[in-house]
Amino acid sequence: MQNGIEPIFLIVAWATLFLIIILASMLLGHAAGWILNAMLAKYVLKWPTEMVKAVYLRSELPTHWYKEGVNTPGDAEAFARREWEVHQRRGPLRFIAVRGVPGWGAPLFLAM
Repeated sequence: MQNGIEPIFLIVAWATLFLIIILASMLLGHAAGWILNAMLAKYVLKWPTEMVKAVYLRSELPTHWYKEGVNTPGDAEAFARREWEVHQRRGPLRFIAVRGVPGWGAPLFLAM
């Protein structure tokens, strides 16, 4: 006991403070990145203000950003679902061998 304060209380207090600081830093970093992206789009890429607002505030993507044959977010989901069904028919082992190992496994193995 140190000055009448239990050691477990100090550990819990410091851990709580640490978690609060980490959470605040994460949220501030997310907001700063979002604002920086919007500023880069506006001033570096010379997007009109209305386009920046549409993309970053309302999540309304321009239709020319979608893949060919896809005109709305609903179409994009249907397109992605059709693509995934093709992968499912080929089987999980092929998917892992083609996408998982070269895309995730090998780079992570080399990084470690």
